[in-house]
Amino acid sequence: MPGSTTPNGFPYPISNEPVSDGAAAIQLLAESVDDHVALQKSGTVTTGTLVAGTYSSTAITFTTPFPASGPVPQVVAMANGSTTTEMYAQANSITRAGFTLAYKRTTGTAAMSVHWIATNVGNW
Repeated sequence: MPGSTTPNGFPYPISNEPVSDGAAAIQLLAESVDDHVALQKSGTVTTGTLVAGTYSSTAITFTTPFPASGPVPQVVAMANGSTTTEMYAQANSITRAGFTLAYKRTTGTAAMSVHWIATNVGNW
């Protein structure tokens, strides 16, 4: 019986298992990691020109939805820009199929990049 890691539960062989079981143990580990990675998605949105003080949004659809059997994903969004420009980004209306990415710049008029990551693995 393999051991498992905490907190993700990845399986690994224990010292008293026969070496002949190694291939099966590695396959089990690879499948577990693959399943874990499949439950994380990320991306970047480059906006059009934004005028200071105006909210805008973009609908994000995951290329592969999160499984219906798992929890609704948690999403973190971050605006990327200069240190002298205040920008905000947030995820709204989150489902297993996607979310709405809302963003605003408080100064200046220009495009901005908004990065996001979604996962339903573990608790943040």
